[in-house]
Amino acid sequence: MRESRRPLNVTILAICVCLAFGRVSTAPAAQRLTYVDLVNRLTLQLTKAIDYGIVQLYLDGKQLGTPVDLFNNGVTATGALDMGIHPLDKREHTLTVEIVGANDKAVKRYMFGLDYLTLEEVAPGF
Repeated sequence: MRESRRPLNVTILAICVCLAFGRVSTAPAAQRLTYVDLVNRLTLQLTKAIDYGIVQLYLDGKQLGTPVDLFNNGVTATGALDMGIHPLDKREHTLTVEIVGANDKAVKRYMFGLDYLTLEEVAPGF
């Protein structure tokens, strides 16, 4: 592991899940991320199961990739999902999860599970 000269400060208050289709939550209970003036790779892992929905993720209102189908016939993990490189300054940053639907084979409970989230410092320009 590489030694970092800058302090890490990640604050997780809660997870915001939008149950109403087509809405992105701006609720204060959303996931809060603070990382001190760095460029970071955001990686996360989600849970997949028979009653899980299709989700779209946003960081500070900006869409992260395409929707992720969390249906699986049994509980498993997605594996690490690379959400890209983002400059995160000293202000709060919000990770929002929007439920956008469900797989045709899924039990329609529209569930969501965040297994872990990591921020890895990367050299600017990469």
